[in-house]
Order: sequence, then structure tokens, then C-alpha cells
Amino acid sequence: MKRFYNLIAFCTLSFCLQSFAPPSTPEDIAKRSTPAAQATMFAAIAIAQAEGASEVKPEHFLKAILRGYHVRDDDPAKSSNTAFIRQHQQLVQETAYALLTRSGVKMDQNTVQTKLRVRFPAPSTRAAGTATGAAFSDFVDRVDAISREFGGKQIWVPHILLALARENTEAGAFVKEIGATDKTVEHAMLAAMGGPDATDEKSLFQLDKYGKDLVELAREGKIDPAIGREAEINKLADILGLRSKPNGLLRGEPGVGKTQIVEGLAYMIAHHPESLPADLKGAKIYAIDLGALIGGAKFQGEFEERLKFVIAEVAKSKDPIILFFDEVHVLAKLGGAQGGAGAIDLLKPVLSRNGVRAIGATTIDEYRQYLEKDGAFERRFQFLDVNPSSVQETILILKGLREKYEEHHKVRYSIEALVAAARLSDRFVHDKALPDKALGPSDLAGRALSREHAGAKPEEIAKLEKQLLALNVELELLKGEEAVVAKQRAVMLDRIAAVEEELKGWQTAFNKTQEVLPNLIESDNLVAKLGASLNGVKPDDANPIGKDLADELNKLGVMVTEHSPGAEAYISIRKELDTIRSKSQEMEAGIQEYRKKYGLGYTQVEPIHVARIVAESRGIPLDIIATSDKERFLRAHLTMKPKVKHQDHAVLAVADAFNRRASGLGNPNKPIGGFIFLGPTGVGKTLLCKVAATYLFGDPGALLELNMANFRDPQTAVSGLIGATAGYVGFGEKGGQGQLTEPVRQNPYRVVLLDEIDKAHPDVFTLLLKVMEDGFLKDSSGRMVDFRNTLLIMNGNMTEEELYRKFRKEVIGRFDEVITFHDIDLEKMRGVVATVFEPIRTQMLDNGVDVKLTQAALDQLAKLASEDDLGARRLNQAIEKQIVDPLARAKNRDMLPADQTIEVDFADGKFKFSGVCIKALERVAEGE
Repeated sequence: MKRFYNLIAFCTLSFCLQSFAPPSTPEDIAKRSTPAAQATMFAAIAIAQAEGASEVKPEHFLKAILRGYHVRDDDPAKSSNTAFIRQHQQLVQETAYALLTRSGVKMDQNTVQTKLRVRFPAPSTRAAGTATGAAFSDFVDRVDAISREFGGKQIWVPHILLALARENTEAGAFVKEIGATDKTVEHAMLAAMGGPDATDEKSLFQLDKYGKDLVELAREGKIDPAIGREAEINKLADILGLRSKPNGLLRGEPGVGKTQIVEGLAYMIAHHPESLPADLKGAKIYAIDLGALIGGAKFQGEFEERLKFVIAEVAKSKDPIILFFDEVHVLAKLGGAQGGAGAIDLLKPVLSRNGVRAIGATTIDEYRQYLEKDGAFERRFQFLDVNPSSVQETILILKGLREKYEEHHKVRYSIEALVAAARLSDRFVHDKALPDKALGPSDLAGRALSREHAGAKPEEIAKLEKQLLALNVELELLKGEEAVVAKQRAVMLDRIAAVEEELKGWQTAFNKTQEVLPNLIESDNLVAKLGASLNGVKPDDANPIGKDLADELNKLGVMVTEHSPGAEAYISIRKELDTIRSKSQEMEAGIQEYRKKYGLGYTQVEPIHVARIVAESRGIPLDIIATSDKERFLRAHLTMKPKVKHQDHAVLAVADAFNRRASGLGNPNKPIGGFIFLGPTGVGKTLLCKVAATYLFGDPGALLELNMANFRDPQTAVSGLIGATAGYVGFGEKGGQGQLTEPVRQNPYRVVLLDEIDKAHPDVFTLLLKVMEDGFLKDSSGRMVDFRNTLLIMNGNMTEEELYRKFRKEVIGRFDEVITFHDIDLEKMRGVVATVFEPIRTQMLDNGVDVKLTQAALDQLAKLASEDDLGARRLNQAIEKQIVDPLARAKNRDMLPADQTIEVDFADGKFKFSGVCIKALERVAEGE
């Protein structure tokens, strides 16, 4: 109150209100102004004083509302009311800009403030002092009159803004210039302030503060149509039109397109209202930002108060408004944590009444964890389950977005690239769902090609340059070392030479393709334009083509006149197209090798660009991703045989299963293959599974290995595989998900290895029968998990006779083949030793230690593995213990011979190392 008397003291005002209203006193004005309105008046005076204006004018109120009062704390001219102004300034601006947006202003806050500075610059000359004067008095008089005109008990910031819009001054002209009028401001003000819930500015425009109108965004072109989701959009529209429970809850995995469906409905309301029910025409869909709604809520119940204001604004709106809560489970998680009633409890009574409609979106897991247990909330929603798009549906979606991508990146996309994006993401990206996981590679591939067209070096060149620099630094550090590192220096020099050669190849490819790429792009653009022009003429058209088409063709290099017949123009266009294409083919022939090897020099996004993005994001070699399944499967047995020694029959059986599937002649409704591997430990059963995952599925992580000894308990055997059921510990939580179904659901391209199958509970085999017969298995959440792209293998350390004694014939009969792995005798074990030792030797060579095995050492290692019940499985451990560990001790003592190969022999019952001091190989003795 005291602050307002200070303000009034500046004034010589005689408020003349409407004839029916009594005269207003300063005390009356103080009581009738909200703190935000008072702060606006103080700010107007402070701005006028800071600018050295002779009096406070409407333009100062305009600046106070739209720009605010800004002054340093150490400024001697700082207003005595600065603290009060700052306290309310954010609310003033939020209210003003929200009102302007509702009034038709399309500019953002920064643009408006920039225009304001240009339109009303600070005066070059300063008055001796600032008086509120008649201009201030008259304007406040008009503000008070507007408040009374609309039955207001208080003067609010919207009243001040409406008074400015009604001004016949430069301030009023500015409001019109940015896109509002007095009528639109008045309409927006009445819509916002009507109703008993409007207590002050804090209660206004909560939808604008905490949400965004998706329908308006669709009108502005900021939302794309939801391609391929027409059925879900229509179902959601039907749900919102129900007499009872007109609220939809979308459930689905992350990335399946739940938000896209809601945005698709908004797009339909904005652009195709005629195809929607009458109750949705003119509707608005506000997506509520739960982060903003929750963020900054410091006091008990503040979050709930915000939500109440949002709901109240929807309830009093004359236009139908639908609330959209993405991640709606957050309301159940965080609402009650702020104190008072939870947010979910606030929504329940509102959603049970007609007039307020809502859409929620959540994942299956979070629905079960947070919402399913709340029956009262669940009863207020109709469910709409959203499943991932199929590969074919995703291709259609990408085709629909193709023009958007091309416009954004300024490059074209081949259809093959879009198909590759759908298929490769489905095949190799497992932490997201279609269609979302196909959009990223498509977008990134366009970005990469756009950078190449702009002349930017490929990322591979930058990586190789960085790698070369690191190697040279490492080599420099080796200078001056003892001769013991000579071998390591030689290895380092070889690596540097290899990187330099690879870098040179990339640089040559980049330079050569950049020489012709601009001409190729120009030719492609001409072909596209001429192709479009060709559609405008016919080969048998005798009519003149006209001036417009003739001018357009002349610009494209086709010499015709407006009197040329359509048939003549058609022939001329075809000739020009043939000429351009011929030149393009010549240029492409010169860079074909670079395209094939490096993926450079393309004029449009091709599958190689998408494959490179997927390979980099998943850490999978590009040659595996870029190679077709058919090509990879045809050579599968040749690829796997060197890795799995002496088990050719098993390798061929697995390879044949993949070839059947790739050819389309296998049963598509069953797993790729089902095998029972038998034989003792260490003969290669698990190794073949690992090799199949790496070389056939292209990902070492594609192996899912389950020890069936953990599934022998009759109470938990089945639930452990498919997930905990309702009423049991873990239901609806990540820890309770099926150890078999959940990994396969996330990545359906897997080798599933069920080890020690003889120890599993019999109920497990009932599940396996369903998998082998139907190709699907339902988990505890009711989701059908697809096993049709898995290789299912049961593993057992038993003979075939023991297998038939322990298992039912119908179980064994569902599998494609029972394969018994051969024992590995001493002679075969020698070959296994050489295979296992080679990568270990390479690793030691990288660290400057070159080691070779004599025949005696190789025989001894083979003998150790053959005598051990674990067979080849012990080889790595034996090599580490007998060879690697002694050499590691000698290397750490700097006692390895320099620049020579260490020969490992076996004699006199022990392994011996040529040129290495025996003491260097021993463990550190006590006291050493």
C-alpha cells in the first residue's frame, strides 16, 4: 500500500470514471490493482526516469510490459521500487506475451522486443526531471475504466495491455504492427479472465505456459501427418467422442509412435476437419509439458495448484480443448511427492465429468508399475495399444517423409536407401522400436551426404588423422628406450604405415570425387527438372507448347520456341536427357571404384550411407552390415569352418538352416533352426553358437546363453523364462521380466542357447514346444514375443541314447536335428591349439613381444587340453598360465631380448623360452 501511495504522489490525476461509478481515490486504486499491475506502473515510471523523459507516457507502459525494467544494482539512478518490480516482472511478461499470442501475434518474444527497441529508442536528450503528469493520469484513468467496463474488481495486467491496444498513439500502433488489435486483445482477455477460478495473473494462460497447442503447430507446418497410423487415429477420434469415458490411454513401447498418433490427430483437425466427427472440429489439443509443470515447484502443493489452474482453464474454455499427457505415469510418480493430493487424484474427478477430455501415453512396463494398480484412474480411460510398425509399414512412413528430409538436407533419397533404413534398423538396432529407430539413420545419412556435397571431409579422414597423430606420439615416446623395445617400435612403424596407407586411400577418394561431384549434382538436378517438363508434353501432341513452357525449357538447355509442337518438344527433351545421362555415366565411371570401396561420390542418399550410420552406432563392422543376408549365408560354412575346428557336420547344418530361410523355402512361421547339440565339454558346441551369432547375425552380442540349471525349481522355472505373473514378486518391474522372452523381444535376431538342458524342469519343454511349433511365445505381460528369427539350440553333455531316455519324443521331434559333436583327439587338438594361440600371439606382438611355439610346445599344450575333461575349453587358460604369465613377468622386469623372436619349447618336463633369463620368468621371491 505504501508503495502505491508513493506512485500516486507523482501523479496529479483526477480519475473520472463512467457516470455510474463513484470517483476513485488513491486508496481505491491501490486496493483494486494486483501486485503485477502495480509493478507495471512502477516500471513505467522507472523506465521514463531512466530515459530522462519529461513525463510518463503510454509507450513507457508498453516497454514495462513487453521489455521490463532492467538496471544494475550499483546504478545510483536505480528506482527505489526495483525489488518490487523484479519480484513481479516475469509474471507481467508471461501474462502479456501469452495474451498477445492468444490475440494473433505470431512473433516470438525476442522479435517483439527487438522491434520495440527500434520503434521506441531512448531519447538523445534528457529532461531535467520526470513527472507523471497528465499523460500518466489519463492513461491510468483509461485502464481503471476498462477494468470497471468488464466488471473487474481489480486492475490486472491484461487491462493495461487492452488500454494500450485502444490507444490512438504510437503505442497503440505498435500493438497493431506486431499483429494484434483491440478487438482480438479484448476477446482473448475475456476468454482468459472469465470464470471464478481467475484470481490474479498467476491463474491466467496456464495452458500456454505449461503446454503447446498441437493443432496450431500443425497449421504452421511444424507437425507432419502420421503416415500409416490412420487406423489408430480414427480409433482415438472415436474414443474422444464417447459419451462416457471420452479419454484415451495409448500404451506401447518407446518409439512405436504414440506421440505421432496424437500429432496425427492434430494434423487432421488442422487440415482435414471434414473427415473427423463434428465434436472434434475446431478442437485444440494441448500437449502438457510435465517437466515444466513440475519444475521449480518449491512449496507444498505448488505443483498441484498449477495443474488445477490448467484444468480450470480447459473447463471454462468455449473452444473444445483436449489435454495430452505424454509419459502420463509421471503424474502418478511425482504428484504426491510434492505434498498434498497426487496429480492423478486431481484428474480423476475431472475426467469423470463431461467437458474435459484427455489423452495419456505411457509404456507397457510403466503402465503396469504405476497405473494398473490404480483402478479408479484406469476406469476413466479407454485403452489403445500401439504396436511397432512392421518393416513394410516403416518403408511407407519413410517414403511419406522423404520430401521433408530432402527439403531439409538439400539432397535426394533413393527408394533403396529408405528400404535399407527400415530393414537394417529392424535387424541391428534393438534398443528402440519401429518406426522411430529407422528415422534416425535416415536423417543422419542425409546429413552426412549434405556435408559431403558442401565439401566437408568425411569423418573417417578425421578419425584416421587423429589415430595417426596418436601413433606418432606413442612412437616418439619410445625413442631413447633400451633395445628391449626395438621389436615394439617395429610393430608401431608397421601400424603407422598401415594407417597412412588407409588415410591416403580416403584422401584420394575424397579429392577425386569432389572434382566431379558438383557436375554430377547439377546433371541430376537437370534430369529431375527435364523429367518433370516431359510430363507436360506428349509424343503425339501437335499443339504449340506456349511461351511459359518454352521459356522454362530454354533455361534447361532445350532450344524450342513457343510455337514448337508438343511432339517436337518431347523429342528435344528426350535427346537432352540422353545427352546429360551419357555425360553423367562417363563421370560416374571414373569414380566407381571410390563409390564401391569408400561410399563417396554419390549424388543421392544410397543404402551404403544408411549402412555406415547403423554400423557406427552399433559398433558392427560395415562389411557385415553392407553384405546381404543371401551372400553372407551362402558363404557361411566357409566362414565358420576355420573358427570351429573338426565339427564340419555341425557347421554345415547351421549354415543350411540360414540358407533355407534366406531363400524363402524354409518355414517362415518357425525359428530359423532348432538343434540339439550333444557331446562332452570342450568340443565346440558353445563356440559354434558364438561364431553363428558373430558371422550370421553380425553381432557377437546376439548370443543369448541361459544355464538351465537355474530353471529346475518347479515354482520359478517358467516364470524365470517368461516373467513373473500377477501377484508374484517382480510383476510389472524390470527385475521380474522373462530371462528368455525379454531379450528376444528387444532383439529378435538371436542365437538362443539353452545350456545343460538335462537340468531344466519338465515344464520348460512345454514352452519350447510352443516356440518350435508356432514361432511365438507369450510373456507374463501378455505380449507375443517373436522367435521366428532366432536360432534355438539346446546343449547337453550326454549321448544320443541318454537324450532319448530323458526327454519326450515330441520334444526332440520338434527340433530340426540332433547333432553329436566329435571328440577331439590329440592330433586334432594340435590344430585347435594353433587356432587358439594365433590371436594371443597377435596381441603379444602388438606389445612388442614376438613368440612362436615349437612342435614340442604345441604337442604339450594339446596333450594338456586332451587330458583335461574340459577339452579345448581349457586351452586359453593353459596358454595364459604356461606362456603368457612368465613372459609378462619378464617384460615387466625389462628382461626380454630385443629385436628377436622368442621361441617357446617344451623339454625336461617344462616350458623353456629362448634368450630369456630363467630368473626373469619366475615370480618375485620374498625379499626380492
